[in-house]
Amino acid sequence: MTDTVRTLSALQALLPDNTNKGISAQDLRDAVISASGYMIGRALSAADNLDGDDIVIAATGGAGGITLTLPAVASSQYKFYCVVKVDAGAGAVTLDGNASETINGATTYALSAQYDAVILWCDGSEWFVLAVK
Repeated sequence: MTDTVRTLSALQALLPDNTNKGISAQDLRDAVISASGYMIGRALSAADNLDGDDIVIAATGGAGGITLTLPAVASSQYKFYCVVKVDAGAGAVTLDGNASETINGATTYALSAQYDAVILWCDGSEWFVLAVK
């Protein structure tokens, strides 16, 4: 059997309703393989847009800093992100709300020191800081 890493959106479409027991053993294997990859997350060292498949982000600010833009709150209800700045460079890792959307009432949230970390959560109308290191 070959396992397939599926996107989070593909898993969400597959798994929510299994009342007819239609999920195959291979689908379940793919779900485990896929979820394992998402728990590891991805590393970013340049400006990027976070999306629904992201969960854990290891970010490098470098000398000049980077900006990671959050998705729109309307499509992010109950979504969370864990972001950590992994380098000692002078540049911050800045999280930016989509358009004028806010994070704890501000349009941006910056991680400036190595190993600074934040967990963000969305209620469907704004982003909240749940934990900070």
